[in-house]
This record gives sequence, C-alpha cells and structure tokens, in this order.
Amino acid sequence: MDNQASAALSPIRGWLKEVAQNRRRLAFVAGAMLGFVACMPTVLTYSTGVFISAFERTYGWSRADTSLCWSLFTLILFLGSTPVGRLADSLGAGRVASASMLAFGVSLIMLPVVVHDLVSLWIAYAVISALGLGTSPVVILAPVVAAFTARRGLAVGVAVCGAGAGAMLVPLVVTALIAAGSWRLGYVGLGIVALLVAPVLWLSLRAP
Repeated sequence: MDNQASAALSPIRGWLKEVAQNRRRLAFVAGAMLGFVACMPTVLTYSTGVFISAFERTYGWSRADTSLCWSLFTLILFLGSTPVGRLADSLGAGRVASASMLAFGVSLIMLPVVVHDLVSLWIAYAVISALGLGTSPVVILAPVVAAFTARRGLAVGVAVCGAGAGAMLVPLVVTALIAAGSWRLGYVGLGIVALLVAPVLWLSLRAP
C-alpha cells in the first residue's frame, strides 16, 4: 500500500521539484539583470562622461586630465577580471557580487568627501574600480551559466539586457541629480542604488 502511494505521489514530487528549480533559475536571471543595471562596469562606463563635464564646469579641469579616471577603470577591469572570477568560484558568486556591490556603493557615497583635486579623483576611481570588480559580468553571469543547459543563450541574453537598461538609465539619473544639486549628489545617488541592489544579489545569486 505504501509503495502504491509512493508511486502515485512520485509525479507530483517531480513536478514540485521542477517548479522549485525553475523558480531558482528565474531568480538567477532576474538578479543578474538587476546586477547589470547597477554594476561597476555599467555605472562607471555610462556616468564618467557626465561627471567629467561637471568637473570641467566646476573646477576647470581639462578632459584630458579627468579622462585618466576612465583609463584607470578599464585597466583595473582588465587586470582584475580573472582573479575575481576565481574568487567567485571559491566563495560563490552571490557572496562576491553582494559584498562587492556593497563596497562599491559605500565608496561612491564617500567619493565626494575625499576628492579635492585631480590626484585624489584618480585615486578614488582606482579604489572604486577595484572594490566593484566583484560586480563584473564574469561574476554576475556565473550562476546563470551554471543553472541552464537548455536555453542557456536565451537566459544569458535576458540577463545582459540589464546592461542596456543601465546604459539608458545611468546618464539620465546622474544628469538629473547633478542638475538638482551638484556632482556630489550624483555620486551619492549612485551609491544608494548600489546599496539597495546588494542584498538582492545576495538573495538571488547565492547557491541554494
């Protein structure tokens, strides 16, 4: 009798297990998409040009000098992607991405406090880039790639749509914040967004 009941319940158990797995996969995709919106590469790529114009108006710093921020960011991203990928393999993408997003947000909020001249701006961008490495695509996409075998390309494509959303939203938000206050408010606003996204990455990207 028990064997018959177990056999009857087996399809239901299988269905519930499949539903749970699908929900987890969807959480990976949704978390990665949101992560792409607020991640360090997206934010710095699409906000730096707006801030450079603000620095030029406020302090008279030339674009040639402030553009070194961009060079430092891209150099650190190039050098740090492989080590941070290995770190995500060891500790888990959810832990690395959420901790890095948290540190990235705090550093953005602190940037207006520490920046007083060009040298401090360059140093601040180097530190921010290093702290935000854990939010790079190599980390955020790892759970999505691991969770999907069929339709993996579709899942990755949907997740990466977040970068496109970030490309549209980040300049608009930064421009609005600068107009409402100053370039300092722009960095603070971006930092607050990163702080809000950090726990979402922890909940959505960590291994079950």
